[in-house]
Amino acid sequence: GAKAGFGGAMRGEEPRPPAATNGPRHDTGPGDDPLQLARDLQHRVEELETLLKVIPVGIAIASDRHCRDIRVNPSFATVLNLPVTANASKTAADGERPTNFRVADPAGNEVPADQPPMQVAARDGAETIATELHIVHDDGRVVRLLEYAAPLLDAAGAPRGSVGVFVDLTGRWQVEQQARTILESITDAFYLLDHEFRYVYVNQRALDYYGRQREELVGRLVWDVFPQARGSVFQEQFERATHERRTVAFEVLSPVSDRWVDVRAYPSAEGLFVYFRDVTDRNRTEVRDRFLVRLDDATRTLTDPYQITQTAARLLGAHLRVNRCAYADVSPDGRTLDIFGDYCDGVRSITGRYTVESFGGEFERLSRGGVLLVVEDVRTNPHTEQARAFYEQAQIAAIVSVPL
Repeated sequence: GAKAGFGGAMRGEEPRPPAATNGPRHDTGPGDDPLQLARDLQHRVEELETLLKVIPVGIAIASDRHCRDIRVNPSFATVLNLPVTANASKTAADGERPTNFRVADPAGNEVPADQPPMQVAARDGAETIATELHIVHDDGRVVRLLEYAAPLLDAAGAPRGSVGVFVDLTGRWQVEQQARTILESITDAFYLLDHEFRYVYVNQRALDYYGRQREELVGRLVWDVFPQARGSVFQEQFERATHERRTVAFEVLSPVSDRWVDVRAYPSAEGLFVYFRDVTDRNRTEVRDRFLVRLDDATRTLTDPYQITQTAARLLGAHLRVNRCAYADVSPDGRTLDIFGDYCDGVRSITGRYTVESFGGEFERLSRGGVLLVVEDVRTNPHTEQARAFYEQAQIAAIVSVPL
């Protein structure tokens, strides 16, 4: 009978000194007293057993190469929902093998009985570091574990069993899941970068904004995924936040999306937390409102129609950053138009009278119907093919015509 149920091999009685013999006696030093050596060994075994009983980490020891007998400490017995004296081996003989749980990989696939890290370590003599395994109980409860396994060797250096250490990740996983749920539900796009600016996590809103899949970003450098951001305000501000350990906030025209974004980056022990939102529509509204105020201020005191249209064309052209902005008055019969109030930047003026037809059939049709016309490139748009010579002469490459 072993003195301890887990890892004990000492018997309950203390070793006795050797019996006297008629042969010659040899004096021994204090350190060679076999009784004292046995007591020291027993004390160390008891200390080790106490440690294994109280340590809040799962420990398992297999006493044979086939792992048919695996004993566990109380912490791991609780995880497995087994008595501490039970055999925890899935390769044990029928009647000893536990049936209240199965071992699965993170994808939920059952791990063959001879493939868990402890079995591999005992059979092949190979160490296994940080393998994630799931204990799936009959009631559906899942315990997520990180396992470390190493072989136990005999005097000849051959495997004679193995030891496994198990860290319960379930609580951490639940916290991470809750954090992910929160991050997926927020209205801002969010991503986490490590200290080298690699994507660690990207929420769905950010993925939708970029039009990317998560696997295209996670594990890769920001500057490799989006090379147009290298050397930009993003890199400057991210490096500043990391080096100075301070929060940064900035609003910038994104070189990735060509839209305005409001960005906030927070340094942490994990790396850099980045939140951003598209503010293009808000900016456009604010810019438009400021322009309308400026336009009203500039034309409020004017009474001459020509001065009003000339001033309006100049301010609107500069606001839109176009090469030309003009007002055209269409004749009552819709055949001709008079262009005046012409604002020009780098092109010549085209004030004067023109036939509506000279701008092309599509322009004529939409103008008569009071419909907005947008041509991004007169050289490739099929509706401007017949009028390309006119547009080239007038130095018009693209056009927006707004009916009034």
